[in-house]
Formats: sequence, structure tokens, C-alpha cells
Amino acid sequence: MCKLYFPAGDAKGNLNRREKMMKTKIFCVVTLALTLASGAFAQTEADRKFAQDIHAAVALYRSGKTAEAVSEFELLQKSRPQDADANAWLGFLYLRTDRPTDAVPMLETAYAKRPNDPEIMINLGSAQMMTANHDRALAVFTRLVDLRPASFEGWYNIGTIHLRSKAYPQAKAALIKALGIKAEDPFALNNLGAACEGLGEAASAAMHYASASNLRTDNESFATNAGFAYVRLKKSAEAIPFLERAVTLGNNSTEIIIALGNAYVSTSQRGRAAELYENAGKAGVADASLW
Repeated sequence: MCKLYFPAGDAKGNLNRREKMMKTKIFCVVTLALTLASGAFAQTEADRKFAQDIHAAVALYRSGKTAEAVSEFELLQKSRPQDADANAWLGFLYLRTDRPTDAVPMLETAYAKRPNDPEIMINLGSAQMMTANHDRALAVFTRLVDLRPASFEGWYNIGTIHLRSKAYPQAKAALIKALGIKAEDPFALNNLGAACEGLGEAASAAMHYASASNLRTDNESFATNAGFAYVRLKKSAEAIPFLERAVTLGNNSTEIIIALGNAYVSTSQRGRAAELYENAGKAGVADASLW
């Protein structure tokens, strides 16, 4: 899955001498569905040969020979520009090789041929999101959930698209539906936290960010979001483990160092705060607020 980071906006908190916060990060998780070559209508000898070539190209991809598979599907699509399988697979492979602009026309052609295929819809919606055509992506994912109300990918991406446009009530509603299908998805929980934050529901935002971070303890952004959410609530004790986790995972920004130090001070751990600031100074952090 491709994780793209989008700022949800500045969130200010009380950080003593300087009020600085990291921007909340929301996640656009582009889920690529593996399209299947059908070959259902191989009526003529030419059709049967074409279907065999499709399956041979699929086999190349599945054996790890992605570049060779792309080349084969490009030839197949060129020979039959309107074939749904050739276009669906070539679009999928373009997405897998970070070519979303090239993927869009292929997937649009496949979608026109097979408008009820959920895998094509997921890939097309993902390609449109990756090329910043969010209105088209929203239309595709909305049709997906109309056809398949239990589509996690559909609801998750609808929620994320609404988050980008700061339509927080719609984002929250869609992400709640996504979590009703996959309750412990950390990306959906993180983005639900961002929606709640946008609605001014600070306690709910912190809870969802924390859940995301506890499910994915290796994700620095989840930890950062949770830590700052608790800082905004002035809950230093709750903020500390998430801020510490973020620092351990590599977030050594001035903002997070100051926030963690202030949280230590607020919980009567002045020695730890002094050590943190001194180590940051030795590491080359140059900021007046730190000193």
C-alpha cells in the first residue's frame, strides 16, 4: 500500500515559552486490487490466443518479473485497445510501478467495459487519488459502496477524500463505517482522529490516535499525532509514552523535544527534562526555546 501524507492543519497547544505544534498527518492508503484475467469470451482462435497471452503475462508478474509483465501488457493493450483485461492489468501494473498518470486512462477504459467490477473500481479510484483528481475518485468510491456496502476500501477512501477537503462530518461518518468493517485498521483510526480533531472533539481525537499508535507501534506519525493530541488536552502523563515513542522512532524535531520536556516538567520529572534538553543541544538542535 502506498501511504501519502497530507497535513490536516496547524493545531496549537500550550507549550510554555513558544506555542508550536507538529501538523497532524492523515494517511491516504492506496489499496491496489489484483485484477483477474477472465478469458470468458475466448470464442475464436484469435480470442483464445489473446487469452493465453494475457495469462502468460500475468504469470510473469506473479513470478516477480514486473518489468517484463508491463512490456507484455503494453503490447497486448496496443493490439486490443478496448480489451477490459488488458487495460485493467496494465493500469494495475502502472500503479504498482508508480505511474498513476499512465494508469488512469487504462483503468477508465476497463471501468467503461466492466462498470461493476470492484477491483477495477478500487484501482481506478486509487489512481485518481494519486493524480489529485479527488472528485472523480470520490464518484468511483461512492459507486463502489453503493454496489458493495461492506467495502472497507470504499468507505476508507471516501473518508480520506472528505478529510482532504476538510468536510469533517462526512469524513467522520465514512471512517466510522470503514471501522465497522475492519475495526482495528490503524490508518482508519488515525484518520478518524483527524476528523474528530477537525470537529473540535479533542478527547475522541486523542483516543483514536492512541489506538492507531498502539496497533502500529512502529509508526512515528501515529505516535506523534497521539502525543500532541494529549498535549492539547493538557494530559501530560498520557502524552509522555506517545511522545517518547515518536522520539525513539526518529522524530527529533524541536517541537516534539520541547513538548516532551514540558510534559516531564508537568509530571515532576525535571531531571529527565533537563537531560532531554541537554542531549538535544549536544545533537545540534539550535532553537532559542530549547535553551
